[in-house]
Amino acid sequence: MDTSILVISGLVSLLSVLILYTLFVPKGNRTFNPNNEEQAAKKPMLRLMNVLGNDFYKALPAGMVANRRNRVHPQIETLLIKSGNPWGLRPDEFIFMQYLSGIIGFVAGWFLWVATAPFTGLAWWIVVPLVTLFGFFFPRIRYRDEAKRRDLEFKRELPEALDLLIISLSGGRTFAQSLREIIPTMEESVLKEEFRTMVKGMDTGKTLDEVLDNFATRAPNESIISFIRAIQSAVAVNSPMVETLANQVDASRQEFFALIHQKTGQLESKIFIALTPTLMPALLIVVLAPSLFSMLGTLGS
Repeated sequence: MDTSILVISGLVSLLSVLILYTLFVPKGNRTFNPNNEEQAAKKPMLRLMNVLGNDFYKALPAGMVANRRNRVHPQIETLLIKSGNPWGLRPDEFIFMQYLSGIIGFVAGWFLWVATAPFTGLAWWIVVPLVTLFGFFFPRIRYRDEAKRRDLEFKRELPEALDLLIISLSGGRTFAQSLREIIPTMEESVLKEEFRTMVKGMDTGKTLDEVLDNFATRAPNESIISFIRAIQSAVAVNSPMVETLANQVDASRQEFFALIHQKTGQLESKIFIALTPTLMPALLIVVLAPSLFSMLGTLGS
């Protein structure tokens, strides 16, 4: 109990120091904006980190913030692009969010240990580090899951979108005209949003090649990049666009079907893993019950 009181006192002291630091250290105009209000309203945990992040990020020394912004983080930049950056973070803000999430996990780990120690008997050096690590890596896990989801959506939606483009191009329209025409007929999806972004880019004066290059930087998989490069090549050499897209349709469908077969092949092992915790007790009962009955009968006689 003495250890618990000491730990809680230390945490309260740490939080008090951080709060006083944010209250009395002069703040500049630096801001920390993890996402928009609509997203924050739907995610209470992210909203909490947003509020805390604004105060602590503003309280950081200006030199520290400037130095972090000048650093290059290629892996994080790639992750932000591939995931669509759902929280709207810059690389330096994403790193700060990781540390902030780790601090929240550290504090939550101590409270979790104090609450569960009488029942589980687990030592603090097991619970607290695990919760802290989970908190630190939570933003990265969230972004990787979002990148996988976008990758799957792109692979699923691309063949149908290409079919619509081919139908529109067959009527004698240009690629830009066809792109505008098919957007209203598409279901709300990641690919439709990217097509809207391309059209908005062309409306602002960008060329088709420029908006395709921008799309390629956000593309989560090679099939999208291959589609973009094929369009650029067809425009450059003035080759038939319909034939080019027809080849892309076949390749993208084969890739999606291969992904389906791969996921289907993994179902058996995933189902077995999910059912093992419930099957093991039943198997133990079936195997051990005859021996236990025989032993009890022997002891009774």
